[in-house]
Amino acid sequence: MIPARKKLWEHDDYQCPILGTCLSMAELRKLARKLDVSLPPGASDYDVHVQFVRLARREGPVAQYLNKYLDRKYRKAVRAFHKIGDQTALEALWRLSVKAGDVPGPFWALMSHPGAAPALLTRVFGEMHMLSHLMGAANRADLKRLTGLERRVDELGQALSRVQAARRAQKLEWTLRVKALEDSLEEERQERLKFSRQVREAALPVQRPEDDAQALRDQIEALRGETRRQAVIIETLYRENASLREREGELQADLERAEAEMARALPFAGEGCPAAGQECPGAECSAAHCAGPDCLSQDCQDCPASGCPALAGKNVLYVGGRCNLVRHYRQLVERTGCRFHHHDGGVEHSAAELYGKLASADVVLCPVDCVSHEACQAVKKACKHCMKPFLMLRSSGLSALSRSLDTLATAVN
Repeated sequence: MIPARKKLWEHDDYQCPILGTCLSMAELRKLARKLDVSLPPGASDYDVHVQFVRLARREGPVAQYLNKYLDRKYRKAVRAFHKIGDQTALEALWRLSVKAGDVPGPFWALMSHPGAAPALLTRVFGEMHMLSHLMGAANRADLKRLTGLERRVDELGQALSRVQAARRAQKLEWTLRVKALEDSLEEERQERLKFSRQVREAALPVQRPEDDAQALRDQIEALRGETRRQAVIIETLYRENASLREREGELQADLERAEAEMARALPFAGEGCPAAGQECPGAECSAAHCAGPDCLSQDCQDCPASGCPALAGKNVLYVGGRCNLVRHYRQLVERTGCRFHHHDGGVEHSAAELYGKLASADVVLCPVDCVSHEACQAVKKACKHCMKPFLMLRSSGLSALSRSLDTLATAVN
């Protein structure tokens, strides 16, 4: 008879790292509403985590549902580990999963495996404990580098805006000058036709005095010289315009390279994070403070709460912005407990879709540097009509979005 897999409540001390690693805070809050788990008003992420750890340590409806939920969520990893009974093979499969960046599923499959030895479970727990420290240090370093990159992107964006504004002003000036030159040329053509008729009339049998004909020829030659000079001026203006276009292209390339560096520096942008696609375990509950049976009795002040209770459940609509930063906007907003919605301002999304999203939004954010003027005015007018909060962000960078969320949290509190 094959032994039954170990249940969540059958562990002595591992409920804290299992829930912190395998379930995100968004999932825990959703399960709390579904299972009618009692939480204090304005409960922080730490409060939610502690309450679920307490319920998971004893057999009951909540612990049983959590056990089934984990089995269902990580059924692929559970099947893979369940086929192995040898301790060496189990540890080898765990090492391979960690190297591949897949941690939550294999961690639950190993901790619930019926044949996993206590020594192996202790080693795996120790690795997860140290991994939380390493991820915390890596996140801090990446955030510092991200701040520098955002500052560089803002500087390049401002420089590009200045160059574009100067180019538009100069282009307008050149357009007016060219129009004036074209009008002048047209007048000169008319004058030349008039002079040509006068010259032809001067060649008739009844001729004007010779000095009048010579004066007309001199005027025609002078007009031809002026026409050539104006043609040279127009050619010079065209060359200067081409040079400015090349400069604009170089600045745009610098901006795109800086944005690419910023995207690579984000700590949650790749699959290398052990909890890719979820909340990082080190950000939910530090194993240094939630590692043992005394977790519930400690005043764990160092465990960070990434969400804001005052904003939890709010619908945030972000109109415009850079398409390559949309997923980072989403992750930054959802970390505060809000629900994120996006509309590109009319590039690909329709205006009807914008008004549909405005109806369900609690607050609307709009960066002034990366959205069309028409879309911004339409959103502002619609928000005023519906009496919805509307914030215009100085830039489309992540730092501007973070500051706006802090402002909203302060206003709500």
